[in-house]
Amino acid sequence: MATGRLSGVSGCRAPVAPCYWHGWRLVLWAVIVGCWLLLGGQSVVAADVAKANAPAQTTDTPAQTADAVAQTAENSPGQSSAGKSEAAAPGKPTDSTGGQTDKPPENPATQQPMNNQPAAEPVHDRLTAEAVLPLALPTEDERAEIAKLIQQLGHDSPDVRCEAEKRLSQFGLKAKDELLKGLTHPDVHVRRYCRWILSDVLEADFQRRLAAFRADAEDKHDHQIPCWDRFKRLTGGGPAVKALFLEMLQAEGALLESASAGPAAAAEGFRLRMQQVMQRMQGVAVLGSSRPVPPQTPSLGTAATLLFLAAEPEFDVPEHSNHPNLFNVIQQQTVLVALREGPYKEPLRKLLGKWMVRPTTVNLLYLKLNLAVQLDIKEGLLLALRVFKDKQLNQPHYRIHALNAIGRLGGKQYAGVLQPLLQDQSDLFRGAIVRNKNVTVQVRDVALAWLIYLTDQDHEAYGMPDAKREFENVKRNQHFMPNYPMLGFADQAQRDAALEKWAQYVKSHPLPEVPEDIHAEMDKPLQIRPEQPMGINMARRHADVQMFQGISADFADRDDMRKLRRARELCEKGMFADAVPLLAQILAAPKDLVFQPTPGVGLLRCLKPEAETLIGQLPPAGRGLYELLCGDEARLKLQSAINSGDARLLAEVHTQFFHTRAGAEATYLLALKYIARGEPLIGAMLLSKLRQRSWHAERFEPALSVTLAQCLAQVGMSHEAEQVLRGLAERSSEARLLV
Repeated sequence: MATGRLSGVSGCRAPVAPCYWHGWRLVLWAVIVGCWLLLGGQSVVAADVAKANAPAQTTDTPAQTADAVAQTAENSPGQSSAGKSEAAAPGKPTDSTGGQTDKPPENPATQQPMNNQPAAEPVHDRLTAEAVLPLALPTEDERAEIAKLIQQLGHDSPDVRCEAEKRLSQFGLKAKDELLKGLTHPDVHVRRYCRWILSDVLEADFQRRLAAFRADAEDKHDHQIPCWDRFKRLTGGGPAVKALFLEMLQAEGALLESASAGPAAAAEGFRLRMQQVMQRMQGVAVLGSSRPVPPQTPSLGTAATLLFLAAEPEFDVPEHSNHPNLFNVIQQQTVLVALREGPYKEPLRKLLGKWMVRPTTVNLLYLKLNLAVQLDIKEGLLLALRVFKDKQLNQPHYRIHALNAIGRLGGKQYAGVLQPLLQDQSDLFRGAIVRNKNVTVQVRDVALAWLIYLTDQDHEAYGMPDAKREFENVKRNQHFMPNYPMLGFADQAQRDAALEKWAQYVKSHPLPEVPEDIHAEMDKPLQIRPEQPMGINMARRHADVQMFQGISADFADRDDMRKLRRARELCEKGMFADAVPLLAQILAAPKDLVFQPTPGVGLLRCLKPEAETLIGQLPPAGRGLYELLCGDEARLKLQSAINSGDARLLAEVHTQFFHTRAGAEATYLLALKYIARGEPLIGAMLLSKLRQRSWHAERFEPALSVTLAQCLAQVGMSHEAEQVLRGLAERSSEARLLV
């Protein structure tokens, strides 16, 4: 057989490239999914861009879409859609934007249906009836004819090839099995023809089913639309649900088709599409061009599809959905508006609620709780209740975030859940200056302030005038977060008096019981997933992955656990001179180790964060000992990191010596490096940790709070940014700050 062929028939597909060109294209297709997004092109899952080239889908003439493809193959077999996949999957419509082929471009003139006769019955009824009819199987004679026609696709005569292609297109789905076999034919030209014809046949069938699905207003029939049954189960069905799903099909049809193949395909498709969406949101440069591509906001259909895949339990893609990238997509203005108003409000809120209670990471808990409060998502209340009851999350700030969500989303009916927090004496803030007074804020102070608010009492009667002003703002603005330093007490006597007054109130005014149906839900364990590297760009830098992931598969041995337990016991006894060296040894280890706090509970914790938490809770005497022991070494390593400009060395100082003066400075400089790289979310997390947990945060004010607010605003958390700036203004009596 000749290596190249020319066609003498106008309109016939004419493969003219030699065989080595076909081999090169196979290599290209093998890597195109991973590399095409870097070239500024389109991947298999880039259906949001493909919709511009897809056949029109309107409700005015829904039958024409499928008819056009079939009539095109029948009347002009040489004109067909470009870019068919070499290995089209059975039953899958091929994305026309997957890449370039040597196939001639479509002729728009051939895309008109040949039969314009009016239907004898309403078009919607005809479409629905046709869609549910079983497809006829080929007879033995037809199967033999199809096999013969496939062999003729490799004939030297162009007239024979075009006639064979025309007849195979007319057979439609009857020829599907033989066309699939043809994909492995020894003749490269036969394989190419089979691929083109099969793609046309499958696309025509999908468009036929899609038109019938759109016409079936009451959803009486199964049209085999990918992922529709799962989506309807999650959202409840109805006209609005179906309209949203049609928009998702238009934007992400290829991704939904991939997800219907199973959990593994759903996870991989989600990962690839999320990478592409995040790169387009940030703006990417096209290879070979100096002109940057402006950032692109994902469509509502794209955002809804990604949220659906993350919320569907059967897909189980939390390892890709529980870093802040999906949160950033949800925070886009088009999505937030749709979640608050419009025809898609209810199905979108149901999807968001399902995602709220999916297994999560510790770092994403705050973002989920904040989003639930911001949008009044009731499933956020279940998440908050589970966080509140989880004994493993013993750090105070987690309980405070959960407390805020319970107060906002649950109201007075759930006040009884907060009552046990009145025994929690954990410090949230020490040495906060409020009205020229040194104020200490404990967890029980915040719980008491919320209980007073939920029971419609006067904070001033409890000696908490600043708390009264904070909760007046809470009442006026559902997005307002109380400034927690305003909820503390200047001395213990005031706190004891307020708690005693509350105890007397509860005796005469018992708090309501939690609803019985909620008890079973709140008692379910909180499913915590391991942390993932934050950010797609960051995941490509090995040093950054190690710095933030930092969790090895190695379990702590008996000696390591003995050090941690001994250090905790010594801290409780006030023997800080003995406890501090043990904690410093844990933090100086070359890698972190994991341990299981409670046997039988599938939750692992890390040694280093536990040691860091214990150091953060030391009183001033213990802090001085820690600085004396580790301060010099931290300063030397910090100076070396500054001289070399190496972010990895800054990260080591941040991780090992966070509570020293040099560790605080390293944290601040590391955050600035990430901000300069264009990753404000990571910078915000580092600055927030420094601001909330470091003893030395005041050294960096007001630049610390202003920079943190700027980062939060850049990632769409404008309310949190405003709260940071207001807190700065309240702490600095001479500051003049316009918010």
